[in-house]
Amino acid sequence: AYGVMGATFAIARTLSSAIGGLTVGVFFERQFGPYMAPCLILTAPPALTFVLVLIFLQEPHTKRRFVSVWDMFASSPKLLNPPTPEETKAAKPQRTFREKWILLTSDRLMVRLIAAYGFVSFGNGSVFAAVVLFLTSSTERHGLGMSEAETGIAFTILGITGFVCQVSFYNWSVRDFGLRFVLRVGISIMILSSVFMPISEMLLKTASPEFRAHNEWLKWCLIAPGIGLQGAG
Repeated sequence: AYGVMGATFAIARTLSSAIGGLTVGVFFERQFGPYMAPCLILTAPPALTFVLVLIFLQEPHTKRRFVSVWDMFASSPKLLNPPTPEETKAAKPQRTFREKWILLTSDRLMVRLIAAYGFVSFGNGSVFAAVVLFLTSSTERHGLGMSEAETGIAFTILGITGFVCQVSFYNWSVRDFGLRFVLRVGISIMILSSVFMPISEMLLKTASPEFRAHNEWLKWCLIAPGIGLQGAG
């Protein structure tokens, strides 16, 4: 399940990055600036999903169906099948925050897993911001000077690599080597990619400005391994 979820996120990252980069300035550029078009286009799918869920998705609990969609937001919603007094008495009392905290922290393995996941999530989020800054910053500021469209293509490469790795390698890697081994390998690959990308800029600077201007493929050959490793990690 986690492998499929990761692949789904990779596909979404691929499509959104490509669409966001390639639709800059498509429409409303003079009125609202070049970034209005990708914002509107990429906002449409979640907005449509919200409307469809709000109107058509039934409550999973068969005995907890709301009278109307607006009752979902009410403090005292009206239910078609409200709980009976027997069900209310049999319901387990809600734990307090202190009880939940004690239950959670009593499991040392769970505490370590949550801490590890928190650090990885923080690093993953910060790396994505750093990658965007690195790709779009000018060469004078030690970036690659990519346009919005080129940045979208770079993140498309990242997303495709992540999708392929999740679908092809995640399940059998966890089965044969264990989840902790896969986590270590993934973090190592992320660290390697974070080091490789600045090195690619240093290598690009060794070529003359004239050669770089007439050979765009050089930039992509140098950055593709780092972007690919980031997606694999």
